[in-house]
Amino acid sequence: MIFPITLPPTIDQISTIVEALTRGGVVLMPADTIYGLHAVATNDAAVERIAAMKGREDVKPFVVLGASVSQIETLGVAIPQDVRSVLDSLWPAPLTAILPLRAPVAASRGAATLAVRIPAPFWVRT
Repeated sequence: MIFPITLPPTIDQISTIVEALTRGGVVLMPADTIYGLHAVATNDAAVERIAAMKGREDVKPFVVLGASVSQIETLGVAIPQDVRSVLDSLWPAPLTAILPLRAPVAASRGAATLAVRIPAPFWVRT
C-alpha cells in the first residue's frame, strides 16, 4: 500500500503508519536526519524484508528508533544507570547510542549490541 503523508502527519496518517507497522509492514518515512525504511524491530520477517530491499548483508544490524528510554529497554537493551542519565539529558535528538543487549532481537541481526535512537520529531515517537 502506498499513501502520502504530510509533515507532520495527521492523527489519521499516524494511525495508518502504526497499523501498517503492527501488521508486519515496512514504511518509508523521515525521522530526524533522513528518510528511512521502518519496521517493528522485533518482527523477523519485516526486518528481513528491509534487508532484502536494501541488499543488506545478513549480519549487518539496523538502527532502532524508540519513543523513550523505557521503550528501548523493553527490547532487552541493558542501559547502565550512569549511561541512562546521560542519554536522558540528550534525547530526543539525532544521537545514536550503541548499547548491550540481553539477547539479540531481529533488528540486531545476531549482534550482542543494538544501535538505538530517540528521534526529535514528536510524531515519530507517537
